[in-house]
Amino acid sequence: MTKTRKLLVVFILVLGIVATNARTPIFAEKPNANLTQEKMKPENIRMLKVPDVDKMKAKNKGLAEHKEAIKLLEKFIKENNINIIVDLDNERFQRFIKQFAFGHQVFTEEENKKIVGLVKFIDLYENYEQNNKLKKYKDKLKNNENLTKEELEDLKELYGFFHELFQNLNGNIVAAGSYSGTKARDYAYTWWDDRNNTQYGYYSKYYNCYDCWNDCTNFVSQALKYGGKTEMNDPYFASDQWQWYYRDWPKPSNSWGGAHNFYNHWKHWATLAKYDIDLVVGDVVNADFSGDGHIDHTAIVTLVSNGNLYVTQHTSDKKDAPLSAWFSSGYKVYGWKMGTDSH
Repeated sequence: MTKTRKLLVVFILVLGIVATNARTPIFAEKPNANLTQEKMKPENIRMLKVPDVDKMKAKNKGLAEHKEAIKLLEKFIKENNINIIVDLDNERFQRFIKQFAFGHQVFTEEENKKIVGLVKFIDLYENYEQNNKLKKYKDKLKNNENLTKEELEDLKELYGFFHELFQNLNGNIVAAGSYSGTKARDYAYTWWDDRNNTQYGYYSKYYNCYDCWNDCTNFVSQALKYGGKTEMNDPYFASDQWQWYYRDWPKPSNSWGGAHNFYNHWKHWATLAKYDIDLVVGDVVNADFSGDGHIDHTAIVTLVSNGNLYVTQHTSDKKDAPLSAWFSSGYKVYGWKMGTDSH
């Protein structure tokens, strides 16, 4: 069958309709423009997308429309003795919901679809509180007040809003690494349902648990390093573009363990794929659950078979899960060709 190309901004794959070897266009627009200012300015801070009603109305609507999904997760929490308060305003519950973005084997296909709907809702709903923080920082900048170090760090984690310079003014050149997608895959297979807290123990210590945090990006970063990617830690520029490293102390770079920061880093160093089958083993995919412009998830391609791509991930832990499920859920997908970068 002749391979087809459809140049769409967003492509939602309907299982069973698209031919196996058809090229699926990956959503290829970058959600946030690069910032080149040397100082933070109020106009650099843009509010995140939220539902088109006030927060209370959005919450009541969410509780009504996703009542069944919330009950399913509440039952799961009780049966597994998980210490989480079921409240849409509880950040721990919000993070917990997102762990089910790709389904869970204890639920039926229909139940997983309902939970995916809740995931999309919470991905937008959580932005109300994030926007409160962004507004606070924006107002301080408007009043010519300096943000504290903690506020700058929070702002960076929230949205990656630091200036991103395209040249290293010191003239340092990062040597091209020899990346093996096969080695990265092998690492992912070894640790797909476990945590390498011996070598990468920061998050376990920070959250005081073995595996209770959303670990998807930390896991992929580990695999990339094992595959030959070189850590980057430029002492002069604190933007995600120039930072990608693991440290137990004081902490890893935001781009090592945060999905959106990871995206902000690799958009400068890897090639964004236009079609899904342009990706190979060892390449990486990001997902934006609700289309709010904020990246929510990271996974690594570990199998390509008959034109279909399969990914391995943490949060939730899956080995060789079909990438087609991301499209059928309506997520916006970004695919990175990791063998084309320069570090």
